[in-house]
Amino acid sequence: MLFVSPLLCTWLAFFVTVNDLLMHKKRRDSKKGVFIRKSTGEVEAFLPSKLRNSLKRSGAGAEAIDQVMAEVLARMHNGMTTRDIYTLAYRLLKRESKPVAIRYKLRQAVIDLGPTGHPFERLIGEVFRIQEYAVQVGVLVQGRCVMHEVDVVAQKPDHHALAECKFHNRPGEKSDVKTAMYVHARFEDIRTRYGTLPALQNVAVRPWLITNTKLSSDAITYGECVGLQLLAWDYPTSGNLQQLIEQHHLYPVTSLTCLSSVHKRLLVQEGIILVRDLRGFPDILRRNGLDEAKVTAVMREADMMLHQDMNNATRAAQGSPTI
Repeated sequence: MLFVSPLLCTWLAFFVTVNDLLMHKKRRDSKKGVFIRKSTGEVEAFLPSKLRNSLKRSGAGAEAIDQVMAEVLARMHNGMTTRDIYTLAYRLLKRESKPVAIRYKLRQAVIDLGPTGHPFERLIGEVFRIQEYAVQVGVLVQGRCVMHEVDVVAQKPDHHALAECKFHNRPGEKSDVKTAMYVHARFEDIRTRYGTLPALQNVAVRPWLITNTKLSSDAITYGECVGLQLLAWDYPTSGNLQQLIEQHHLYPVTSLTCLSSVHKRLLVQEGIILVRDLRGFPDILRRNGLDEAKVTAVMREADMMLHQDMNNATRAAQGSPTI
């Protein structure tokens, strides 16, 4: 009969416990050493906190966040792209909650309106229109020196907003200070002519630079210095583009979860930019090859997006931001 001393058993148990702790720490820390590739081509260390914060901003609950984080971390490897991580997290979120998944995907849904910037210009036109501006998209405006094509002209009796829309096809791209300087110079030419027209002498001209991604810090500094109105995905802190889209339910058709990318592209090509534009035209879906069951599913999701308070998932923002 083999005799094992109590002291030896204690040491063995201690060794197993310490080994388990070390292995857990090694698995956890290994994710800190994973390097991922951004949409710009840059390589950076993967930070789990970034993913967790983006899930929180989408309104996901603590349990859903933990589940998504666990599955993403289990599949992480060197060379994984930010797009891969985003796609995986979105698929997992959609399984938990469609409203949360839609909010998580919203920035990419706006990018998916491309590759041209015209659908984005129409989206921005609706952002102004819903706030009681008279809106025109793609307008030729005579400046003091030359003619300018202005992406969006939004008018109220006492002021005109003239917006340059800078659309980027990759989330990592930014509008920099050179863009801000170029936009400001164009609108100074237009503003000068406004001052020579009797009917417009009491109308203020407000130039805007609007982008679907981010602004560089220098672009923000320059814009604030010269009086250039700025609107980006996350700028300003209150009343940014993301908040305006969510608060006014201006969801692009590319945010629908039950349509393929092919059918989304067909809708955009037919001029259907927003989910609300689709609701009165189900025949467009049938004409593009969707059967009745699929049409019903799409229209049901559209109704959910437009009538359900999508921000029930998060109560961070209070009231309706304006521009």
